[in-house]
Amino acid sequence: DVSIFAGLSAALMFMINLVLESTFGSMGLGINSALLIVPIFLLYLGYFSSELFNGKTIGKQLLKIELRGLNGEMPSDQKLMRRFLIKHTAALLLFLYIIFDIEMFSLLFMAVMVFYVISSLAALGSETLSFHDRISALTVFPTKVPQIDINQVSQGKNTVELVKEMEE
Repeated sequence: DVSIFAGLSAALMFMINLVLESTFGSMGLGINSALLIVPIFLLYLGYFSSELFNGKTIGKQLLKIELRGLNGEMPSDQKLMRRFLIKHTAALLLFLYIIFDIEMFSLLFMAVMVFYVISSLAALGSETLSFHDRISALTVFPTKVPQIDINQVSQGKNTVELVKEMEE
């Protein structure tokens, strides 16, 4: 859900800015666009901050999945915050660039987006964890976590692989 929501939010913020800039000239990045972009950004943060409180967004609740530690344990607040900050850095940088028109934010945003694309491609490999999940040691589990033999986990087997084996 993050890629859809973040992509649409970023595209909407960028399009609003372009329209206002073409309409009002160089003032497009001024107060007019801020009045429209701030509520969009606050909605974005409001939606995804629900992961900080209960480990799932509305989308995750509908799909009956939630964030858990790699061994299926409930995530700590620190891990949830780390994941949130890493995952939403690009949206914050885009917001800062549009509001303050500082080129550094634009360059950082582009660098972060390139990094996100590379990390997303890496998640297609055998590990299947995105960068923000790898750094925060979290993954997405079904809401009802299947019982996993702790002996297999202690032998070094990844819990994600064990869940997949049990589903087959």
